Amino acid sequence: MNKHHSPTRRRICLAAGALLASAPMRAMAQDEDLDDHAAGRAALDAALDASRVRHGVPAMGAVVLRGARILYLGVAGQRSVTDDTPVARDASWHLGSNTKAMTALVMARLVDRGVLSWDAALGDVWPDVNDAWRGVLITDLLHHRAGLMDRGLIDVSWLMSARQDERSLPEQRAAFARAALGAPPAAEPGAFAYGNANYLVAGAALEQITGMPWEALMADELFAPLGITTGGFGAPSGEASPLGHRAVGETLAPVEADHPGSDNPRALGPAGTAHMSLADYAKVLAIFADEGQTHISAASRTRLMTSYAGEERDYALGWLWLRERRWAEGAALAHEGSNTLWHTFAALSPRSGLAVAVCANAGGPGAAACQGLGQSLIQTFAA
Repeated sequence: MNKHHSPTRRRICLAAGALLASAPMRAMAQDEDLDDHAAGRAALDAALDASRVRHGVPAMGAVVLRGARILYLGVAGQRSVTDDTPVARDASWHLGSNTKAMTALVMARLVDRGVLSWDAALGDVWPDVNDAWRGVLITDLLHHRAGLMDRGLIDVSWLMSARQDERSLPEQRAAFARAALGAPPAAEPGAFAYGNANYLVAGAALEQITGMPWEALMADELFAPLGITTGGFGAPSGEASPLGHRAVGETLAPVEADHPGSDNPRALGPAGTAHMSLADYAKVLAIFADEGQTHISAASRTRLMTSYAGEERDYALGWLWLRERRWAEGAALAHEGSNTLWHTFAALSPRSGLAVAVCANAGGPGAAACQGLGQSLIQTFAA
């Protein structure tokens, strides 16, 4: 998610689709685990560091799993371009718009517990919305098919005022939802229109239904049950945490975690402010990669991974859905996220259980670095 480039987020999703469509395969035995073999792990570590150096990124990390089993986890590089402290294996990474799948997971947990249904409409949540929104479902927002656009809502004026807003985050999100739903849809309902506003309003709806902040829902429905101890929101903080970097021409400038520009406004949380370690992110990915997972019901897992219309490149709930990718032995899920200071790439196969995630603590060159290494890891581990 990007504070100024919401159209770019759609291009990122489509870029992920193009990348994964052409990824060739290099077969590997299904039970081979490179993390168990020093030579194999060393080769992967070297490839990770080579990608980092080639693209001029201070630090990168990657994790590969099959089902719930981590096959490889590695990090390379340093905290920032001005701090040569080596990045730690358990460092946290900003996930950007890959947070969206987590917001959808929270809804799935609430559906499983009977708090709401998949067919919950915006008119059920806010009876006073514009008539055109009454029948729109929360899941339409999660599919980016509600007719909601970032334009006119998430602009420079709102971003500046949101940073200074002293109201609680649920109050800020409720106000945003009232503004967004007070006028008819700006886009055609049912047509794909990627926008962070969709997930901000969806998060506000979950808050209205439960009476709990989205951050608390994430903690209760995702972090705690999965044993995620590094999960948080905004730029990772702490003296040992990597710093995000803004691309300024051909150079990278580190941004301290406590700087107002280290992330988008906190109110945008449901669309893309989560951070966590690679090991903890693997626990989230395993929900989609492992058929035997028990965090959500099998029916909800299927719902989250089902595209809206089955188009060649479609959107499920928090994931770009790609039809018939050879490496995935069927449909694949992918997503990328960035607040322009960090970049995260993730892709997985629901059928084979292969999942790959790559993170970088830089905008700009971080995108190519994550995409390139992600493709290489898919080639290496695809069965």
